[in-house]
Parts: sequence; structure tokens; C-alpha cells
Amino acid sequence: MQFKRFTVITGMLAISSVHAAVNMTDIIGDIGDIASLAGEIVTLCSNLDITTILTSAPKIVENIGQIVEIITSDAEAIGSDTNSTTTSLYSTSDETEACDGLQMFLESVGQVAGSVADNLDVVSNTPFSGAVSDIISSIKDGVDEFGSKILEIVPSCNETTSSYSLESVEASFNACLEKLS
Repeated sequence: MQFKRFTVITGMLAISSVHAAVNMTDIIGDIGDIASLAGEIVTLCSNLDITTILTSAPKIVENIGQIVEIITSDAEAIGSDTNSTTTSLYSTSDETEACDGLQMFLESVGQVAGSVADNLDVVSNTPFSGAVSDIISSIKDGVDEFGSKILEIVPSCNETTSSYSLESVEASFNACLEKLS
């Protein structure tokens, strides 16, 4: 629970420091960072067993916390940009990059959800299960907010077809939460 509060407080601090218009290149860079963190989580989860849980769980929690911080900050930046009176218009290439980035983001967090779900039997029998549940709930909320904000500024991204969508990723996280409860 303390980690969740820390994440929320950190996110709020990041939110309060946003003053400039959204730079799509920065958002895409952040999505690359999320993909990298997600890749580490998937690797750690795929090697997770009763002997590695104590060393892997803190890194998994840390990486998920960093993902939540990034998406909270970026979602707020996008939200403040779309609510301003000087909303910038994005070029076609920026919109294409945003859609590609959204798909990469959804794929990355979808893989995290799947990997965590596949290893919940190991996690559920540890003292980390409550923290994991709180963190999964936080990331699920952040994913939904971030994805929705991208779709708000670039509605054409909604037309992109992929095996990962906001709905499918949310369903994966909900399945994780259900298994942990």
C-alpha cells in the first residue's frame, strides 16, 4: 500500500510540473522506455519460481512503478495540452508516430499483464501478493488513462487493428486482479 501511495504522490508531483505543450517525440521516447521496462518484467516473470521470487519481485515492482509514473505524467501532459486554448495540431507524421507508439505501448503492457498472469501461482503464495494486486490495479488505471488520452488527441489511432487494444489489455489486468483476490 505504501508503494501505491508513493507512486501516486510521485505522479502528482510530475503532473504539477507540466507546463509546456506536449511534444509527441517525447511521448514516443517515453513509450520506448516503457517497452524496455516491460521487456525486463516479462523476462523476470518468465524465469520466476519459488527460488527467484525474493530477488525478482522487487525489480518487477520497481519497473511497474516506473511505468506507472511515466504513463501518469504523460497522460496528464496530454490532458493539459488538450484542455488548453492553444491546443497544438499534430502533423500527419506525428499522428502516425503516436498510433505506432500506442500499439507498441499496448503490446508492451499487454505482455506484462500476460506474463504476470502466467506466474500468479508463484506470486500469490508470497507476502508480495497484496502489493502486486495494488500495483496491477494502478498500472491498469494508468494504461486506460494514457491510452484514452492518446486516442483523444489522435482519434484515427482507434482505427488501427492489433491483437492488443485498450479493452484486451484491461481484460488481462482484470484477470490478474481476479486471480489475486
